[in-house]
Amino acid sequence: MLTKWLESRFSLPLIAIAGFILAALAIKQKTEIARAEQAKVTRKVWYIDVQEVPLKARAIGYGTVQPETTLAANAQVAGKVVYVHPDLKKGGSINKGVKVLQIDTTDYELAISQAQANLAVYQANLKELEVEKQNTQILLEIAKRNYEIGKSELERKKQLHKQQSVSQSTVDMEEQKVLALQEQFQSLQNTLTTLPSRRAVIEAQIMQASAQLKEQQKNLERTTITMPFKGRIGEVHIDLDEYVNAGAKLFDASNIGRVEIHAQLPMKHARALVLGVDRSILTREPPSPQKLLQALNLDVTVRLVGTLKKASWKAKAVRLGEEIDQTSRTVSFIVAIDSSYEKGIPGERPPLLKGMYTEVEFQSAAQQRIVIPRQAIHQGKAYIASKDNTLQIKPVKIEFFQGELVAIAEGVKPGDRLVTSDVIPAVAGMQLNLAHNEKLQETIKLLASGKGDFK
Repeated sequence: MLTKWLESRFSLPLIAIAGFILAALAIKQKTEIARAEQAKVTRKVWYIDVQEVPLKARAIGYGTVQPETTLAANAQVAGKVVYVHPDLKKGGSINKGVKVLQIDTTDYELAISQAQANLAVYQANLKELEVEKQNTQILLEIAKRNYEIGKSELERKKQLHKQQSVSQSTVDMEEQKVLALQEQFQSLQNTLTTLPSRRAVIEAQIMQASAQLKEQQKNLERTTITMPFKGRIGEVHIDLDEYVNAGAKLFDASNIGRVEIHAQLPMKHARALVLGVDRSILTREPPSPQKLLQALNLDVTVRLVGTLKKASWKAKAVRLGEEIDQTSRTVSFIVAIDSSYEKGIPGERPPLLKGMYTEVEFQSAAQQRIVIPRQAIHQGKAYIASKDNTLQIKPVKIEFFQGELVAIAEGVKPGDRLVTSDVIPAVAGMQLNLAHNEKLQETIKLLASGKGDFK
């Protein structure tokens, strides 16, 4: 029967229809099984709790060490060098106030003696003029009195001549006496009148002689060259017994009491330091760079680049650069370090010498901010675990990056569970199997506090 049925013309279509029905049933059953399996799949991920923590903004710049003060000593007077300090050699160190060079003083001592003699002569002339003035005033009083008596006597004799008691010749002789007395009186009066101008000339001579004496005394002082600060010697241009002219180069020196570093910071890194400043300072009239530095209250640490990386010095930000470097787009922060020589430790922390290349780290005062790890940002979005342990994808607004940390302005809030694992593919609504990353949570607090490595 089966053989006959298979040989009939209706068997083939019936077999084909049955095959299609069985295939359709198999596919439907497989899809339902796959969907059921997919719905049950969960992804295991690490998460941290979003927190607002005290964050110290940090930025790193680089620059070379330069002495705060340098000296290019030139001779102010001419003469033979009669003394040179034994340490006046390239690389030598000389303390503040120590005599470094001595130029022969003989010519300047002689010039002082000559100036003192000239001054003494003019001062004597002034005293002599005072005596002459006193004598002239006395003689003038006497001459005036004689002149008045002579005039009276002349009038008396003129009256006698009218009475024909004396001759005309007697009157004439008396008149000649009066004229002589008048001339004497007038001469003394003229002498007294000229005394102030003569006094002015002598006083001018005294002033000139005094100025010359001071100049020669100053020149004598200039023959001795002392160190104005504790310094390290650079180039030396003279030697013992050498004759130098005024203005000749003597030696170069650098102050080792304080050094400065012009640290160059990228603008975006410097911006993070300024964000913590009281905005009222910036919204008033433009603040001076000095006031801005005071408001920043930066903590500054200097380290050597290359060898001895652990060697560090505390520094102080003292000035801001006057302009932005147009090529590198960096701003200059000038920091100062005091007494790096005294703070040196042999083999561990050398003194800061001119030209050393350094790394300068700046830290601002702590500000409360929402901080998350950089690894939790995915193309401007963050992964958040919802209350039902499903994945939410939220866009975030970044305030600034700081090494491995990111300060967030908007998008996540304290209490959110932030997924720190790299979920691929990330599908909103997917089920999550969450595990809290305690170690990362503590690392964020450590980095935010200004401790730990900063890259």
